[in-house]
Amino acid sequence: MQLREDVRFLPARDVERTATLTSLGRRDVLVLFDYRRYEQDKVVMAGLLRERGGKVLLFTDTWLSPVTSRADVVLPCRVTAPSPYDSQVPTLAVTETVVAGVVETLGDAAHEHLRKAEDVAQHLGLV
Repeated sequence: MQLREDVRFLPARDVERTATLTSLGRRDVLVLFDYRRYEQDKVVMAGLLRERGGKVLLFTDTWLSPVTSRADVVLPCRVTAPSPYDSQVPTLAVTETVVAGVVETLGDAAHEHLRKAEDVAQHLGLV
């Protein structure tokens, strides 16, 4: 949303989430992050958007989320770590690479949008 218009997070509250999902269509891309202890609602969301002609980009682990069967692009990342917890560091690196590709594709428009957002943030005293 800092780089272009019409980018939103899915709201946490059910009513707002339902309204947002209802408005999605063929020009939309749903970006999902789904890792072990996979969430069934993500499978449903991906299926809903695919039925409407939209695209699904999935970040997941090497065991592959069930969303994989409904995703247009699957970016699996290793999550193994020396600690007892899965690491999201590889996912962060892949996410940053995707963002860099988006910036390159959008070109000057992305930089201009970001500059305007920075100007507004400064005007509001946020930075």
